[in-house]
Amino acid sequence: MAWPFKKPDETNGEKKPDEQNKAEIDALVERLGASFEEKIKPLRDEFGALKTEWDGIKAAATPKPDPNVNADGTELTDEQKAARARNATIAIAVTANARLTESEVISELAAKWGKFIPKIKEYFANTPIERKAQPDYPEYCRNIAKMVIGDAAISSGLSYGQDNKFFLEDSVTRTGDPDSPLNDSDLTWTDPRSGKVYTAGQQLAKLGIDAKEFSENLRKGLV
Repeated sequence: MAWPFKKPDETNGEKKPDEQNKAEIDALVERLGASFEEKIKPLRDEFGALKTEWDGIKAAATPKPDPNVNADGTELTDEQKAARARNATIAIAVTANARLTESEVISELAAKWGKFIPKIKEYFANTPIERKAQPDYPEYCRNIAKMVIGDAAISSGLSYGQDNKFFLEDSVTRTGDPDSPLNDSDLTWTDPRSGKVYTAGQQLAKLGIDAKEFSENLRKGLV
């Protein structure tokens, strides 16, 4: 026989009073939070503008070092002023000449090696002015270019065989690890019939052996 009366905790799907109160409070807090954010946004924006303006005023009010005064506060002598003027003139001349040299080297590379110019320019920008003043700076710039291009070539698989020739190693047969023992040039083999140079990775691939796995086993002493 069914019980004819509803038990105190049976609500037929309706929320209990405490659950309903919590939901209403949560909704109220959410509305209050949104309203608060909306009201303080203009204040936050105004504060940001004032801070930016204050930082500018502060920077303008900060005293700049006097170029005619030494670090200890004493006045520069005429000789010191003349030396500073000469150094400034020399620095301008060195920088201008260096830029001409760098532009010349970059123009030599633009047609064929344009992809590497940004990296080369980065090296030029970080070169001390004392180095740029050296008479061999053009050679230095070309060596920088060779270094950047050479690093990229080696990373792409350029190798050197026993027949004293460079060759591009097939990426499929490379281990992908520049420190792999299989990258030793002494492990290359030249086919006496075709004259083609095979790396250690290519030789393993011909045998159906995974070069990367073989290299790892070799390091662990399992081979």
